Amino acid sequence: MVFDDFSHVLENRAIRYLWHPRVFFESEHSRSRPLPYVTFAISYALSGFSLSGLRSWSLLFHLGSGVLVGALYRRWLGGLNDGAWGALLAGSIFLLHPLAADAVIYFSARGSVLVLFFLLLALWFHGREKQGPLVLAGFFAASIAAFLSREAAIALFPLLLLVHRIEKRSWRSLLPFVAPLLLGGLALFWLKAGFLGAAYRGFFTVQGDVDVTGPLDFLRLSLSLWPKLLALFVQPTSQSIDHQVFLPDSWFDTSVLAGIFLWLMFAVCLGQAWRSRSFGWLAPCWFFLALLPTNSVLPLLDPFAERHFYLALPAFAWGVAWLFAKVKGEAAMILLTMLLAAYFTLPRVEQWRKPTELWLDAHRKAPGKFRVAYNSAVSLMVTRDDSQGALALLGGTYARLQPGDLTYEQQEEGLRTAASALASLSASRLVSEESLLAEFPPGFWRELLLLKATMQKNPKTWHSAWKAALTKVEMFPLSGRARDPQLVRNSFLLLKAEQLERSGREKEAAEVYEQVILPFQERHFPYWTAREALGDLYMSLGRDELAIEQFEKAAYQYKVFKRFPFQLQSKLYELYLKHGDLPRASDSIGELVRVYTDNAKLRRLYADLLAAQQDRHAARQALEAEFYSGNAISPTDEREIIRP
Repeated sequence: MVFDDFSHVLENRAIRYLWHPRVFFESEHSRSRPLPYVTFAISYALSGFSLSGLRSWSLLFHLGSGVLVGALYRRWLGGLNDGAWGALLAGSIFLLHPLAADAVIYFSARGSVLVLFFLLLALWFHGREKQGPLVLAGFFAASIAAFLSREAAIALFPLLLLVHRIEKRSWRSLLPFVAPLLLGGLALFWLKAGFLGAAYRGFFTVQGDVDVTGPLDFLRLSLSLWPKLLALFVQPTSQSIDHQVFLPDSWFDTSVLAGIFLWLMFAVCLGQAWRSRSFGWLAPCWFFLALLPTNSVLPLLDPFAERHFYLALPAFAWGVAWLFAKVKGEAAMILLTMLLAAYFTLPRVEQWRKPTELWLDAHRKAPGKFRVAYNSAVSLMVTRDDSQGALALLGGTYARLQPGDLTYEQQEEGLRTAASALASLSASRLVSEESLLAEFPPGFWRELLLLKATMQKNPKTWHSAWKAALTKVEMFPLSGRARDPQLVRNSFLLLKAEQLERSGREKEAAEVYEQVILPFQERHFPYWTAREALGDLYMSLGRDELAIEQFEKAAYQYKVFKRFPFQLQSKLYELYLKHGDLPRASDSIGELVRVYTDNAKLRRLYADLLAAQQDRHAARQALEAEFYSGNAISPTDEREIIRP
């Protein structure tokens, strides 16, 4: 298991209770995409955490999609007599293309595999010659399953209209197919409305790898991505789990102009498909329509995640097969194409066996991306015990950065990791501290790192070191992305507050935190994780109202990233309860219940809080608590053991 597999599968308590399906819609992890988690639950019930058992689902659905890709090629592009070779080629390219590795191997990408299978199945039912009740029922079931797998199923709307038009059917005959799509679309909107609203608000206000400040920036970024998206399908060696993303400075940037050109070509292809009613134009239209939701509509901080491309992969396979359809020696061409695809796919699959290799591969391809460098460094320290390699890697990354290029949270994570590596290497006395810091540029980053390390090793000399460092870099230049013109000063002040708190000088620490935090009254701001630290100080100083305000703002920001820290919600609950605010106390526990679904004690507490307010859901929560008390899964249960 790698990356989000731990939270989505291993730590997701909901999947332990297949016989209690309500939890799939109540769980914070799965309620917006329940079907992938149903497959995890069935697999857990059958074979526990057998990795081969879990992954076999993705492999089977991938194989099923490959068969449907071939079948639809034969129906749409090849004809019954001469389409067999083309169908085999299309299915083979789809099954073996290295872009499929992410979606098929990564458990957390299960939704991508499912949504494509059910989308293809729905279109297969739509194309049946006899449109009886069974065909309509099959289309209905497949389309609803697609919507319950991933929100990218919204692409089924335009694809269905286009296929229906090319097949020269009457618009009246489309009505029975549109009805379930509308139902599925409404269900999807209901499930995802809260998340999408928070995502849009957060995307335009939280600094990421690129600083997108509004819809026009978002449009320019989206246009600039399309040439690289297209290139990834034909340049397998550039594929990576994470990519460098740049926001062009101008609408006349070459990547933006290339993106505009591609969209004009898409408009031409769409017009030709609509007018000529020829399936030859379907592949380029499918490519754009399948990528449109995840690369131009939904606000994603990781638009190059390869699982997003999986939905467009059939179009690529159909396009290549159609181009080769008239070439003589079809068998040799198919064999050559399959060997070529396998040649690029096998190394990609091998990289997925080791997360450290995946991150280092991404770092080679995107050396300027901080998230990649940070995760590569952590992997080196955890899996290889290579602190020196981690420190050098982080140093090389910081050498490319100015203050303001990172959020405060990223800055803290990276420097804390580098300080731990430096402390462990210095303690071993193998190399001097000066030589270890050779990769770190003099100035802002080096001074912050040394202060972090000194805080761990020698807190008595820390304050004098802090004053000396602040004097040296007070005028250090900021990048244009800095959200706070006082970022250098405030970074050092937050370090000072942390040191004061460690020394037990809580009131002084709170005053320093206030200097930095209180000028930013909006929910999104450059130092949002520091709000929780200030709230802790207020809580210990007995200033409960101020603590609640800081905790609430921190909790809101965590929720934007779909994170619900147990300790933070627990502190909010305690403060609300202390001040007699039962509705908000129960809301805090309710947030935790949706993450820790089978925690019977939390359920009982939630039931008691609801009962005290005479809430009609109290009885149901009490029954849930009894259910989970009687069906507790022990950590020593045979199913809980991870097996290869």
